[in-house]
Amino acid sequence: IQQVDGNFKDTLNTMSMDNNDFKVLLNKAMPNGGNYTVSIECPKCANPNDMDTLYNITFGDVFYCAGQSNMELDMHFTFSRNDTYDAIRNGKYQNIRYMTMYEIDTSNITFVVPPITNPANQWNFPPNNNSLDKFSAACWYFAQSLVDDYQMTDTQIGLIDTSVGGTMIEQWTQNQTIQLFCKESKCPDPSCGGLYNGLVAPYLNMTVKSFLWYQGENNVYEEPGSWLNFTGYGCMQPFMLRQWRSDWSVVPNTTAPDTPFGLVTLAAGTDEGHGTNMAPFRWAQMGNYDYLPNPVLPDQQFEGMTNAFAALAHDLGDPWNKQCFYLQPPTCQGDAPYSWNKTNYFMGPIHPRDKLPVGQRLAKSGYPILYGNMANNIQNQVNIGPVINGCKLDNSSKTITISFNSTFMESGDSIMIKPFVAWYNTSINYTNIMDWTAIEVEINRVWYFAQLIKEGGDGKSIIVDLTTVNNGTIDINKINGVRYAWSTYPCCGNLNREYNPCPPDSCPILAGNSKNNVTLPAVPFWASINMTTGICECFTPQTCTAFASSAIKASNY
Repeated sequence: IQQVDGNFKDTLNTMSMDNNDFKVLLNKAMPNGGNYTVSIECPKCANPNDMDTLYNITFGDVFYCAGQSNMELDMHFTFSRNDTYDAIRNGKYQNIRYMTMYEIDTSNITFVVPPITNPANQWNFPPNNNSLDKFSAACWYFAQSLVDDYQMTDTQIGLIDTSVGGTMIEQWTQNQTIQLFCKESKCPDPSCGGLYNGLVAPYLNMTVKSFLWYQGENNVYEEPGSWLNFTGYGCMQPFMLRQWRSDWSVVPNTTAPDTPFGLVTLAAGTDEGHGTNMAPFRWAQMGNYDYLPNPVLPDQQFEGMTNAFAALAHDLGDPWNKQCFYLQPPTCQGDAPYSWNKTNYFMGPIHPRDKLPVGQRLAKSGYPILYGNMANNIQNQVNIGPVINGCKLDNSSKTITISFNSTFMESGDSIMIKPFVAWYNTSINYTNIMDWTAIEVEINRVWYFAQLIKEGGDGKSIIVDLTTVNNGTIDINKINGVRYAWSTYPCCGNLNREYNPCPPDSCPILAGNSKNNVTLPAVPFWASINMTTGICECFTPQTCTAFASSAIKASNY
């Protein structure tokens, strides 16, 4: 190995297998960057004169992007692609390389084989718009956002996209083990483990910085489950993560045993016809907490999503109803940037086209773990979004005060309410759109929307006006639950998206500050309300500690 633009040179020896595969470890970790060539010789091979040379090698941070079609979705189908292409023409993002594993062989579903000789499966450098137009948008926008938002122009970034549309998590996990830990998986099944064999295992010899995962639409019909009772997706996702970390880190000083894991929660409207499962499924994606990384629990045999980060996408559905794709009625015409027809759909709104915010949020939540504080530090959680810390029902004022954990908010941030207003027609707004608050209360297993919420005076809470629930006809004393954004498409209330688009980022509860105008949406939640004390109780393993002292006093009366 020899540095083209420097004095480094080293010779390494190894042995090859019968199929000529070989592996070699460098004597020391290489610094970021550089331009190297690797010359390969095999004096004892059948043809000792066979030689090869690899050019344009650099060292940096490699991100392994996997999942199904919303990770696979090409840049071509996104609203923001032309801005990116213009930036590349002007010389930006020269530190990002990318490759896609194309045209996999699925004839044997137990071992999905990538075609080694496909010339398309190679690194693209420098970035060019023709190849990038066919690359994973979520994966690219993550790296682009590291450059744009964190000025990471000097760090070499490599992106590998192995995503396959229409796949299930069981296919990405070794099939001989998942059913031993997680109940209600679809394994054993011939397809289980097929993608692990073909698209995970071939990369185990590559040192990676992080995994990026966007998957779940094909699992949403299953039991969301929990790692606490070894059921459903809530068990399978952390199990897959634990397996990947173990397999990737077998060789010391390569991929870290606690490699960071970034995920995207399912976007609005991508439920594949199973909308009632969407909200609990997103909760399962988050390790059955409302925040990532989940806490490390040393006493547990199995735990949730530790050293992980997330981009929330419950408010990032495609702006238009699916009828605009299938029927293309004239009512769907709209202004840029969210015109229904100026950016092509891919199979309709099941693949939302606003992928830039996904990458931005993934970078924002991941940066502290990847390049900032230590792994699993609670300060790494501030970039997820507001997280419920408790609530209290007040009969006298006919309100519910919902408190958010300030630990998970950046310094200077406060809770803000953004009433719905359509940017393209301000007459369409919260005064005539019902259910825009996305807040519901439960009475006898029936849920009712509140029509008015406001900011609390402490910057850490909101107040729900219960007099606006069901036209003021409910019995407040019977309220036993409250939830927020707990549906497949929770934002924009009852706006008819066959006529008017719902802009991304339209859920009303946000955290941010007036200085930088950067906001993150509140994490969806569901909490029960103790009908004796009026205090919220979150579902295990999550806890709600705000107003706990009030509950103790009430129980003593």
